[in-house]
Amino acid sequence: FIVAGFIYYFMHFSALKSMSKQLTNSKEIAFNGFYRYVITLLKNNHILYSALQASLEYVDEVLIDDVNRLILEMENDTTMEPFLNFATIFDDETIKQMIILLYKTQDVGIIDDVLDSINTCIMNLQDTSIKNYIYKEEKKIEAEAQAEVWMKSWVSATQGMFKNK
Repeated sequence: FIVAGFIYYFMHFSALKSMSKQLTNSKEIAFNGFYRYVITLLKNNHILYSALQASLEYVDEVLIDDVNRLILEMENDTTMEPFLNFATIFDDETIKQMIILLYKTQDVGIIDDVLDSINTCIMNLQDTSIKNYIYKEEKKIEAEAQAEVWMKSWVSATQGMFKNK
């Protein structure tokens, strides 16, 4: 029974860890669409703060609370700190750099050629995020199937031990 409890605990912990990774990946996928929208608004002469506010209507629900928190923090803090806080929800270093680039656009403005190259980068990043998500889901299914087979054979072996006594 202790072994079964340990296995249950391990599987539960693994499931929580997997759910956390899945949420992070979902946010990264949602970020790409959000970022493209903000870049489009910046190209149309919006300032960053108003572009972020206007983007709220189109932000995926998995990311909306985080974007709202960024906007709220920007109202009270004009340093890079709100952007660094926002970046912590992502694992991908490229996304973190893109968030810092957003902050920098406030100071220097942005050029259309730079925006176009950022859009290309976002598209590539989104493709990679989606491929990573699919790969992780495939691995998760394989691991669950393997765990089920192992559990059935363990239960069968355990039952065999008790029948022999």
